[in-house]
Amino acid sequence: MKTSRRLLICLALSHMLTLNSFSQTHKYIPFPDSNYIWVVEYFNGFGDMDFGYQRVLTGKIEINNQVYTILDDMSDSNLTPSPIFYYGIRNDTSTRKVFIYDKQSGKEKLLYDFSLKIGDTIPKDFNSRYIGSIITDIDSIDIAGNTHLVYFVDNNTDKFPYIEGIGSIGGPIEKNYSFEGRYRLRCTMIRSTLSSYYTIPGVPCKLFHYTDVTELMPFKEGIEVFPNPVNETSVIKLAGSADVIKNLIIFDLTGKTIIEVHAINNDTYPFENQIFNKGLYFYRIESRNGKVYTGRMIRL
Repeated sequence: MKTSRRLLICLALSHMLTLNSFSQTHKYIPFPDSNYIWVVEYFNGFGDMDFGYQRVLTGKIEINNQVYTILDDMSDSNLTPSPIFYYGIRNDTSTRKVFIYDKQSGKEKLLYDFSLKIGDTIPKDFNSRYIGSIITDIDSIDIAGNTHLVYFVDNNTDKFPYIEGIGSIGGPIEKNYSFEGRYRLRCTMIRSTLSSYYTIPGVPCKLFHYTDVTELMPFKEGIEVFPNPVNETSVIKLAGSADVIKNLIIFDLTGKTIIEVHAINNDTYPFENQIFNKGLYFYRIESRNGKVYTGRMIRL
Protein backbone atom coordinates (compact mmCIF):
# COMPACT_ATOMS: atom_id res chain seq x y z
CA MET A 1 0.00 0.00 0.00
CA LYS A 2 1.38 3.42 -0.95
CA THR A 3 1.58 6.22 1.56
CA SER A 4 -1.06 8.26 -0.32
CA ARG A 5 -3.53 5.37 -0.03
CA ARG A 6 -2.82 5.04 3.68
CA LEU A 7 -3.51 8.73 4.09
CA LEU A 8 -6.82 8.48 2.26
CA ILE A 9 -7.95 5.73 4.63
CA CYS A 10 -7.00 7.79 7.66
CA LEU A 11 -8.63 10.95 6.32
CA ALA A 12 -11.83 9.05 5.69
CA LEU A 13 -11.89 7.93 9.31
CA SER A 14 -10.56 10.74 11.40
CA HIS A 15 -8.49 13.28 9.43
CA MET A 16 -5.26 12.15 11.02
CA LEU A 17 -1.99 14.01 10.60
CA THR A 18 0.32 13.30 7.66
CA LEU A 19 1.97 9.89 7.89
CA ASN A 20 5.69 9.21 7.60
CA SER A 21 7.78 6.32 6.44
CA PHE A 22 8.20 3.54 9.00
CA SER A 23 11.74 3.13 10.29
CA GLN A 24 13.03 -0.20 11.54
CA THR A 25 15.04 1.72 14.17
CA HIS A 26 11.85 2.95 15.78
CA LYS A 27 11.80 3.17 19.59
CA TYR A 28 8.67 1.68 21.16
CA ILE A 29 6.31 4.15 22.87
CA PRO A 30 4.37 2.45 25.70
CA PHE A 31 0.63 2.83 26.17
CA PRO A 32 -0.28 5.48 28.81
CA ASP A 33 -0.58 4.16 32.37
CA SER A 34 -1.28 7.42 34.20
CA ASN A 35 -2.17 11.12 33.75
CA TYR A 36 -4.07 10.64 30.47
CA ILE A 37 -7.48 11.43 28.96
CA TRP A 38 -9.16 10.19 25.76
CA VAL A 39 -11.96 12.42 24.42
CA VAL A 40 -14.36 10.34 22.31
CA GLU A 41 -17.21 11.38 19.99
CA TYR A 42 -20.13 9.25 18.80
CA PHE A 43 -21.65 9.83 15.36
CA ASN A 44 -25.09 8.49 14.47
CA GLY A 45 -26.09 6.81 11.22
CA PHE A 46 -26.72 10.19 9.58
CA GLY A 47 -23.13 11.31 10.19
CA ASP A 48 -24.08 13.79 12.93
CA MET A 49 -22.22 13.87 16.24
CA ASP A 50 -24.72 12.64 18.82
CA PHE A 51 -22.72 12.98 22.04
CA GLY A 52 -19.23 12.82 23.53
CA TYR A 53 -17.50 11.69 26.68
CA GLN A 54 -14.04 11.11 28.12
CA ARG A 55 -12.14 8.07 29.37
CA VAL A 56 -9.64 8.90 32.09
CA LEU A 57 -6.86 7.03 33.88
CA THR A 58 -7.61 7.67 37.55
CA GLY A 59 -5.51 5.47 39.84
CA LYS A 60 -4.08 2.04 40.57
CA ILE A 61 -5.65 -1.22 41.68
CA GLU A 62 -4.14 -4.65 42.38
CA ILE A 63 -5.98 -7.74 41.13
CA ASN A 64 -4.58 -11.27 41.25
CA ASN A 65 -1.10 -9.92 42.02
CA GLN A 66 -1.17 -7.66 38.97
CA VAL A 67 -1.25 -3.86 39.16
CA TYR A 68 -3.70 -2.12 36.83
CA THR A 69 -4.41 1.53 36.09
CA ILE A 70 -8.13 2.23 36.49
CA LEU A 71 -9.79 3.39 33.27
CA ASP A 72 -12.82 5.48 34.21
CA ASP A 73 -15.71 6.55 32.01
CA MET A 74 -16.72 10.18 32.59
CA SER A 75 -19.57 12.02 30.90
CA ASP A 76 -18.80 15.39 32.48
CA SER A 77 -15.80 17.68 32.47
CA ASN A 78 -15.59 17.83 36.26
CA LEU A 79 -13.67 14.51 35.96
CA THR A 80 -15.12 13.12 39.15
CA PRO A 81 -14.04 9.46 39.42
CA SER A 82 -16.75 6.82 39.59
CA PRO A 83 -17.03 4.98 42.92
CA ILE A 84 -17.33 1.76 40.93
CA PHE A 85 -14.33 0.15 39.22
CA TYR A 86 -14.99 -1.00 35.62
CA TYR A 87 -11.74 -1.58 33.72
CA GLY A 88 -8.04 -1.75 34.47
CA ILE A 89 -5.15 -1.26 32.02
CA ARG A 90 -1.86 -3.16 32.27
CA ASN A 91 1.22 -2.56 30.13
CA ASP A 92 3.67 -5.33 29.34
CA THR A 93 6.45 -3.28 27.77
CA SER A 94 8.71 -6.32 27.31
CA THR A 95 6.22 -7.88 24.87
CA ARG A 96 4.72 -4.58 23.63
CA LYS A 97 1.25 -5.76 24.62
CA VAL A 98 -1.50 -3.93 26.50
CA PHE A 99 -4.05 -5.86 28.58
CA ILE A 100 -7.40 -4.85 30.03
CA TYR A 101 -9.10 -6.29 33.10
CA ASP A 102 -12.86 -6.45 32.61
CA LYS A 103 -14.66 -6.47 35.95
CA GLN A 104 -17.87 -7.80 34.45
CA SER A 105 -16.21 -10.99 33.20
CA GLY A 106 -13.53 -11.06 35.91
CA LYS A 107 -10.89 -11.75 33.26
CA GLU A 108 -7.85 -10.09 31.76
CA LYS A 109 -7.98 -9.74 27.97
CA LEU A 110 -5.67 -8.50 25.26
CA LEU A 111 -6.34 -4.87 24.31
CA TYR A 112 -3.50 -4.12 21.86
CA ASP A 113 -0.49 -5.98 20.49
CA PHE A 114 2.14 -3.57 19.19
CA SER A 115 4.62 -6.38 18.47
CA LEU A 116 2.71 -7.57 15.39
CA LYS A 117 4.17 -7.28 11.92
CA ILE A 118 2.66 -6.99 8.47
CA GLY A 119 0.78 -10.18 7.64
CA ASP A 120 0.28 -11.19 11.28
CA THR A 121 -3.21 -12.13 12.47
CA ILE A 122 -4.52 -10.28 15.52
CA PRO A 123 -5.33 -12.77 18.31
CA LYS A 124 -8.61 -12.70 20.23
CA ASP A 125 -8.83 -9.30 21.88
CA PHE A 126 -11.14 -7.35 24.18
CA ASN A 127 -14.73 -7.28 22.93
CA SER A 128 -13.55 -9.11 19.76
CA ARG A 129 -12.84 -5.78 18.09
CA TYR A 130 -10.10 -7.10 15.81
CA ILE A 131 -10.31 -10.87 16.23
CA GLY A 132 -9.07 -12.70 13.12
CA SER A 133 -8.05 -9.46 11.39
CA ILE A 134 -4.72 -9.13 9.63
CA ILE A 135 -2.17 -6.33 9.87
CA THR A 136 -1.98 -5.15 6.27
CA ASP A 137 0.46 -2.28 6.74
CA ILE A 138 2.45 -0.36 9.34
CA ASP A 139 3.42 3.29 9.03
CA SER A 140 4.19 6.08 11.49
CA ILE A 141 2.88 9.44 12.56
CA ASP A 142 4.58 12.31 14.41
CA ILE A 143 2.67 13.46 17.49
CA ALA A 144 4.06 16.08 19.89
CA GLY A 145 7.63 15.35 18.78
CA ASN A 146 7.30 11.58 19.12
CA THR A 147 7.06 8.99 16.35
CA HIS A 148 4.19 6.52 16.85
CA LEU A 149 3.60 3.44 14.70
CA VAL A 150 0.20 3.20 12.98
CA TYR A 151 -1.21 -0.30 12.36
CA PHE A 152 -3.62 -0.73 9.45
CA VAL A 153 -6.09 -3.58 9.75
CA ASP A 154 -7.61 -5.70 6.95
CA ASN A 155 -7.07 -2.91 4.39
CA ASN A 156 -10.63 -1.95 5.29
CA THR A 157 -12.07 1.29 6.68
CA ASP A 158 -14.54 -0.72 8.78
CA LYS A 159 -11.67 -1.66 11.11
CA PHE A 160 -10.03 1.20 12.99
CA PRO A 161 -6.29 1.64 12.50
CA TYR A 162 -4.62 1.77 15.88
CA ILE A 163 -1.74 3.92 17.06
CA GLU A 164 1.13 2.94 19.32
CA GLY A 165 1.00 4.75 22.66
CA ILE A 166 -2.53 6.05 22.04
CA GLY A 167 -4.94 3.31 20.94
CA SER A 168 -7.56 3.05 18.23
CA ILE A 169 -8.61 6.15 16.29
CA GLY A 170 -12.10 5.29 17.52
CA GLY A 171 -11.09 5.45 21.21
CA PRO A 172 -9.04 3.38 23.66
CA ILE A 173 -11.51 0.46 24.00
CA GLU A 174 -14.39 1.33 21.64
CA LYS A 175 -15.71 -1.09 19.06
CA ASN A 176 -15.79 -0.12 15.39
CA TYR A 177 -19.55 0.22 15.21
CA SER A 178 -22.52 0.34 17.54
CA PHE A 179 -25.59 -0.42 15.44
CA GLU A 180 -25.96 2.52 13.01
CA GLY A 181 -23.22 4.76 14.45
CA ARG A 182 -19.50 4.89 14.98
CA TYR A 183 -16.95 6.30 17.42
CA ARG A 184 -14.09 8.73 16.78
CA LEU A 185 -11.20 9.75 19.00
CA ARG A 186 -11.34 13.55 18.94
CA CYS A 187 -8.14 14.01 20.92
CA THR A 188 -6.12 12.94 23.93
CA MET A 189 -4.95 15.10 26.83
CA ILE A 190 -2.37 15.13 29.56
CA ARG A 191 -4.64 15.12 32.58
CA SER A 192 -2.52 17.22 34.96
CA THR A 193 -2.39 20.17 32.53
CA LEU A 194 -5.39 19.46 30.25
CA SER A 195 -3.02 20.12 27.35
CA SER A 196 -3.69 18.24 24.12
CA TYR A 197 -1.34 15.50 22.95
CA TYR A 198 -3.02 13.93 19.91
CA THR A 199 -5.82 15.77 18.13
CA ILE A 200 -7.68 15.83 14.82
CA PRO A 201 -6.57 18.91 12.85
CA GLY A 202 -9.19 21.65 12.89
CA VAL A 203 -11.15 20.11 15.77
CA PRO A 204 -10.79 21.80 19.18
CA CYS A 205 -9.55 19.52 21.95
CA LYS A 206 -11.85 20.14 24.89
CA LEU A 207 -13.72 18.09 27.45
CA PHE A 208 -17.43 17.44 27.12
CA HIS A 209 -19.53 19.12 29.78
CA TYR A 210 -23.21 18.65 30.56
CA THR A 211 -24.92 21.12 32.86
CA ASP A 212 -28.19 19.25 32.87
CA VAL A 213 -29.33 15.71 32.12
CA THR A 214 -31.88 17.03 29.60
CA GLU A 215 -29.01 18.48 27.55
CA LEU A 216 -27.48 15.03 27.36
CA MET A 217 -30.77 13.20 26.94
CA PRO A 218 -33.02 14.94 24.39
CA PHE A 219 -36.60 13.72 24.07
CA LYS A 220 -36.97 10.75 21.70
CA GLU A 221 -40.34 10.82 19.97
CA GLY A 222 -42.44 7.78 20.77
CA ILE A 223 -40.25 6.54 23.64
CA GLU A 224 -40.41 7.34 27.33
CA VAL A 225 -37.82 6.23 29.88
CA PHE A 226 -38.71 7.03 33.47
CA PRO A 227 -37.29 7.74 35.86
CA ASN A 228 -34.33 8.97 33.84
CA PRO A 229 -31.52 9.07 35.02
CA VAL A 230 -32.32 5.38 35.27
CA ASN A 231 -32.27 3.12 38.29
CA GLU A 232 -33.41 -0.39 39.11
CA THR A 233 -37.08 0.68 39.12
CA SER A 234 -37.08 2.48 35.74
CA VAL A 235 -39.26 1.42 32.82
CA ILE A 236 -39.09 2.04 29.09
CA LYS A 237 -42.39 2.69 27.34
CA LEU A 238 -43.57 2.96 23.76
CA ALA A 239 -45.93 5.91 24.17
CA GLY A 240 -48.75 7.41 22.14
CA SER A 241 -49.21 4.45 19.81
CA ALA A 242 -51.25 1.27 19.44
CA ASP A 243 -47.97 -0.48 18.63
CA VAL A 244 -46.04 -2.53 21.24
CA ILE A 245 -42.42 -3.38 22.00
CA LYS A 246 -41.33 -6.66 20.44
CA ASN A 247 -37.53 -6.77 20.96
CA LEU A 248 -35.28 -4.65 23.21
CA ILE A 249 -31.50 -4.40 23.39
CA ILE A 250 -29.60 -2.15 25.81
CA PHE A 251 -25.83 -1.79 25.43
CA ASP A 252 -23.03 0.28 26.95
CA LEU A 253 -20.37 2.57 25.48
CA THR A 254 -18.19 -0.33 24.37
CA GLY A 255 -21.07 -1.96 22.50
CA LYS A 256 -21.42 -4.70 25.11
CA THR A 257 -24.99 -5.94 25.48
CA ILE A 258 -26.41 -5.33 28.97
CA ILE A 259 -30.01 -6.43 28.39
CA GLU A 260 -31.48 -8.34 25.46
CA VAL A 261 -35.13 -9.38 25.56
CA HIS A 262 -37.31 -10.78 22.78
CA ALA A 263 -41.06 -11.34 22.31
CA ILE A 264 -42.05 -8.73 24.90
CA ASN A 265 -45.36 -7.85 23.19
CA ASN A 266 -46.16 -5.05 25.60
CA ASP A 267 -45.93 -1.26 25.38
CA THR A 268 -43.82 -1.17 28.57
CA TYR A 269 -40.72 -3.03 29.75
CA PRO A 270 -39.67 -2.73 33.44
CA PHE A 271 -36.00 -3.05 34.24
CA GLU A 272 -36.92 -4.86 37.48
CA ASN A 273 -33.74 -4.71 39.53
CA GLN A 274 -31.40 -4.84 36.56
CA ILE A 275 -28.06 -3.44 37.74
CA PHE A 276 -26.86 -0.38 35.83
CA ASN A 277 -23.40 0.91 36.66
CA LYS A 278 -22.75 4.63 36.33
CA GLY A 279 -22.50 5.72 32.71
CA LEU A 280 -24.24 6.14 29.36
CA TYR A 281 -26.44 3.42 27.86
CA PHE A 282 -28.17 3.01 24.53
CA TYR A 283 -31.33 1.18 23.53
CA ARG A 284 -32.62 -0.28 20.31
CA ILE A 285 -36.30 -1.20 20.19
CA GLU A 286 -38.08 -3.11 17.44
CA SER A 287 -41.86 -2.80 17.55
CA ARG A 288 -44.47 -5.31 16.48
CA ASN A 289 -45.24 -3.12 13.45
CA GLY A 290 -41.62 -3.18 12.33
CA LYS A 291 -40.54 0.27 13.53
CA VAL A 292 -37.07 0.72 15.06
CA TYR A 293 -36.41 3.21 17.85
CA THR A 294 -32.93 4.09 19.15
CA GLY A 295 -31.88 6.40 21.94
CA ARG A 296 -29.80 6.77 25.04
CA MET A 297 -30.20 7.05 28.79
CA ILE A 298 -27.91 7.73 31.71
CA ARG A 299 -27.17 6.28 35.13
CA LEU A 300 -25.67 8.86 37.53
